[in-house]
Amino acid sequence: MMEWFRLHQSSYIASKTPSVRFQLQNEYTSRLSALHQGVPVVVLSFQDDDDDDHDHDESHPVDRESVEARLQQLLAGDDVICPEFTKTILLAGVTEEIDFVINGSDIYAVEMAVPLRSGPYYARSSHLHFVYKLQEDPYEAFMMGVLPDSGDHDSFCEVSKEFIPLPSRHYFDQPSDEKPLSGKRIGVKDIFDLRGVPTSASSRDYSAFYGAADSTAPVVQRLIDAGAVIVGKTKTAQFASGEYAHDWVDFLCPFNPRGDGYMEPDCSSSGSAVAAAGYDWLDFALGTDTLGSIVGPAALQGVFGIRPTHGTTDMTGILPVSSLLDTIGPFARSITELRLFAPVWYEDHHMSSDSPIRLLCPTEYFDAWPAPKRQIMNAFIDDMEKHLSVTRTAYDLHEEWKLRAPDDCARSLETHLDKVLAYIQLYDSYHNRIPFRQDFQRAHGREPYANPMIRFKWSLGEKLSKENEYEIACAKRTKFREFLREHVFDDDDDDDDDEQQQHQRRRRTIMILPAGSPEVRYRDVEDENLEKKRYRLQGFHFSPEHISFVGGVPELVIPVGQIPAISPVTGAEIFEPVCVAILGAPGTECEMIRLVEQVLKL
Repeated sequence: MMEWFRLHQSSYIASKTPSVRFQLQNEYTSRLSALHQGVPVVVLSFQDDDDDDHDHDESHPVDRESVEARLQQLLAGDDVICPEFTKTILLAGVTEEIDFVINGSDIYAVEMAVPLRSGPYYARSSHLHFVYKLQEDPYEAFMMGVLPDSGDHDSFCEVSKEFIPLPSRHYFDQPSDEKPLSGKRIGVKDIFDLRGVPTSASSRDYSAFYGAADSTAPVVQRLIDAGAVIVGKTKTAQFASGEYAHDWVDFLCPFNPRGDGYMEPDCSSSGSAVAAAGYDWLDFALGTDTLGSIVGPAALQGVFGIRPTHGTTDMTGILPVSSLLDTIGPFARSITELRLFAPVWYEDHHMSSDSPIRLLCPTEYFDAWPAPKRQIMNAFIDDMEKHLSVTRTAYDLHEEWKLRAPDDCARSLETHLDKVLAYIQLYDSYHNRIPFRQDFQRAHGREPYANPMIRFKWSLGEKLSKENEYEIACAKRTKFREFLREHVFDDDDDDDDDEQQQHQRRRRTIMILPAGSPEVRYRDVEDENLEKKRYRLQGFHFSPEHISFVGGVPELVIPVGQIPAISPVTGAEIFEPVCVAILGAPGTECEMIRLVEQVLKL
């Protein structure tokens, strides 16, 4: 059973499993009873400490000044520890008599069974337990907070639906080549399996029917193996399909922390984007993208988000929408942090040192954006030109398609892609949920509940034939993917280049697009009829944002500024995020991140 306690107006819990056994030095045995009853403590380790500068030797005496200095370092370097922990101080590895007092604290010399990192703990019955601060979730971003259910992190348990448990930063080594994500806190979208806790996909019936997952999704385990700490599961639109805030029924849609708090968070990875934008105690959040569920929320929350090359990561243990479109990617507030994350995610990738030589800018796609937003976007493009020493190329994707499209394809790109995304995702969404619906029906004698938007999607997907609509859409998708790789991300100037030169040239072409929506949508506004609204999220008709979805190329969303506006909800001045996106050749995610980091330093 986990111990709950409060300190400094915050709630904490202690881990069920103790981390180490300790023993007081003989002269303190008469004072053992308080520690047996359970008390928050600070451990200062002077034996095999995590910081060699603090090892206990002749040059580092344990006196009042040194202990006070260590305490200040602990308090300054963590968002979990608070001054109340320092009322009881355990000095590990200290053999001399303690003849000083610090602000009335109880100070004990202790012997540890094994070395332990300095930090906050909970002492009970000669054992020390890790402590977790229970952080509130005011933006409703999380489905639940989780903790490791065992010392080796191979299983999890739910802690709370209202609080997220945060381990002390002091428990972890600094990031290294072996553990590049050491101590980094991550929230994962609630369609990723975590062993020991249910995957709900925002469906109460789905969660109750399948119960706790018996394994952890391999991509999540990869993060854990790299040192990451999973602190909770973030909310998703039902079955990872696009929904507006007022479409949510089983659970409450997260609240966008930007502006007045009532702007739409957008699409199914909204919980992850909201968490990344709203909580500085979270380092990364993991989402998925089928029809924009990373790039859309990243833009509306004003954070970095990347939809990677399709097929980059293992989708095992993740609820599917469409295997032809599904991708996994992170959200982050910092491009530098995202750069540290990328090599773990793209483990087989070797970063090129070459800068892009072509910057494609389809100018017509920017025309719908208000002038103040375009001005900020153009300023970022100017910085890219300066950094790369190139001039943007005014590019018309539609004309390129008209010239280069295969003979058996429509000359109009809008005609070619008109129903491709919609047919693929609707067909797959419907058929992927059939086993659940049938199994639930047999077990309970009724259909599982589905939100109205999901029932609408299923009604459309059910009507699509595999041969006449789905397979034709898949073939058109393949044609467009080949077109992007052969013509868009290759300048095609020299047909005599060898294969290696052509490959390198493709990797050095990027396209820049506006990201997000020209006008802000609010979660309480119905601005179109119901059927039109539902069709709008299904991927019918061509849109610039569909390029990466159909083409399978990576897309990185970049927050580049904000503009003032008057909130229609509160009447107060607010600020709306402004974002752009860059697209690159398949496999160039790390180069894109590195490039953006360099440009943002200008």
